[in-house]
Amino acid sequence: RQSWDHFREVPDIQDEQKPRKLFRFIHYVICTLIGLTVFALGFFSKSSLLLLITVSSSSSTTISTRAFGLLLLGCTLIVPSILTLAKSLWKIAFKDSKTPSAKTIFWVLASELLVAAGAAILIVVAMPHLDILTNVMILNGVCALPAVLQVASRAVTKDSYRWFI
Repeated sequence: RQSWDHFREVPDIQDEQKPRKLFRFIHYVICTLIGLTVFALGFFSKSSLLLLITVSSSSSTTISTRAFGLLLLGCTLIVPSILTLAKSLWKIAFKDSKTPSAKTIFWVLASELLVAAGAAILIVVAMPHLDILTNVMILNGVCALPAVLQVASRAVTKDSYRWFI
């Protein structure tokens, strides 16, 4: 459609296309670096958890008291849940999100309680009695399914299936 005022038309300048390519390249580099950082932090997180489990086992001689090792494991289990709760309360209190209904709060708390109890039983009771390779396989199996389900749920809610390609 032609504009009646020729001076309002913006000419297509070839130089304006170059920064977009540069920004896209920078975007890919930053996303790659962030992805590698997340992968490395996840690796170190699982490695430190396995180290704590190995140290707190009954056959370990590294820590003189097993209770101290179990205390460290308990703190490792509890701190992420407390931080997630604080973040959720912060969003409800200071952001524009509406307060969920009591039924929704109950279901979320019940499911989180089951997840936390299962993780505590697995990490504190079962894993110290197993060898390190079995613990690595258990941790990989436990973390893979929720990660795939989270990616699938985010893709379905945004109606974009480009992440699966």
